[in-house]
Amino acid sequence: MQKDRLIELLEDQIRSLKEQLEAAARREEHGQLLICELTMQVRQLTESVHSLEEALTLKNGKLKKQENISRGLGKLINNESEKQVPGKAEAVRQMAPSRPCPSPKERGNNKSKRKEHFELEEKVIEVNPEHPLFSISLAKFMGYRDSIRYVYTPPKFEKLVYRQNIYSLNGTVFCGSAPQAPFLNSNYDGSFVAGLCQLRYIYSMSVERIIGFFRESGFELEKPTAHHLLGRAAEVLENLYRALRMAVLEDSYLCCDESYHKVLVEEKNSRGKGVRQGYIWAAVAVKQKLILYLYENGSRSGKVLFDLLSEYEGTVQSDAYSPYRKLESDAYPGIKRIACLQHVKRKFLEVQEEPDAQKIVELTNKLYQKEHEHCVGRQGWTDKDNLRHRKRYAPQILSEIKRELLRIK
Repeated sequence: MQKDRLIELLEDQIRSLKEQLEAAARREEHGQLLICELTMQVRQLTESVHSLEEALTLKNGKLKKQENISRGLGKLINNESEKQVPGKAEAVRQMAPSRPCPSPKERGNNKSKRKEHFELEEKVIEVNPEHPLFSISLAKFMGYRDSIRYVYTPPKFEKLVYRQNIYSLNGTVFCGSAPQAPFLNSNYDGSFVAGLCQLRYIYSMSVERIIGFFRESGFELEKPTAHHLLGRAAEVLENLYRALRMAVLEDSYLCCDESYHKVLVEEKNSRGKGVRQGYIWAAVAVKQKLILYLYENGSRSGKVLFDLLSEYEGTVQSDAYSPYRKLESDAYPGIKRIACLQHVKRKFLEVQEEPDAQKIVELTNKLYQKEHEHCVGRQGWTDKDNLRHRKRYAPQILSEIKRELLRIK
């Protein structure tokens, strides 16, 4: 009996100790959850501070951008060919159709829409809490939140060795073939040559800077080799340019224009700068969706256009620059020139405050709005469909424009 009584007492003590341990474990778990909750609050407050700092930086950047815009407008106002009319921009904005504002759920990053970059390869990295009191085996998973970081990896160079195995079968020798290189007897792949041309001609980096950039990225390229690759690429691209020129001139509908840009020259101008204004011409093959650029040492002479269209037959749309108007002469019997309504509308925008001018702008905009309801090549829409569509809406609007112009006259 005494032994049974002793066993019962020991079992009672064991049960009491188990209850104390379970209570202590619950208190510890509660403490861990409390610590996790406080840690989450600290992170949220830290992110709020960073967000406020970014907002302040963004505000300063907007002020700097506004200063740059003001300087640019000052230059445009001083340039007679780009004279801006006061109040014109505001009037255009008032006439433009209003766009619906994005919903608050689409907003982030201090009310500016955040770019998602869905085109990038996505890599998910699981991140667990790092804390001395945290144990993943004891913790209960509550959910997760994503933080995105964009990573830049410098150019990567690879050395691909194509081991062309040779076999003999029934008296015949078979040998594997490596992919064809863009240049004969060259060890450089097309991607290498394309990257070299991109840095040289798209981003205007000198050969010396390209070689330095490659060296810092782990590849030693000799200067004569770089010049040789660029020269060979120019020969290949020259043939491509000629083929593109032929393809563009086969289109029956061209849109032509020219635009100025700064050209570096050796001679210094009156302000001591080695730059001058040069021009580059463009011919767009509307039906084939191709574009050809012409650059003749920055010349804006009509000879550049006439050499291109000397044997062309079709329709050319352009502004009223004098060389284009010469295409209407008997010297170019195969060309039909048509004007551009946007250039016509621009003259009325310059006197936007006049009610008559505003009416012409509204009618012209209406014409373009109807035109943009469909697009040739999209959803099976053909040239014939577009012609029928234009015949339905264009004559009435054009007649109204004509009546308004005659009334104004």
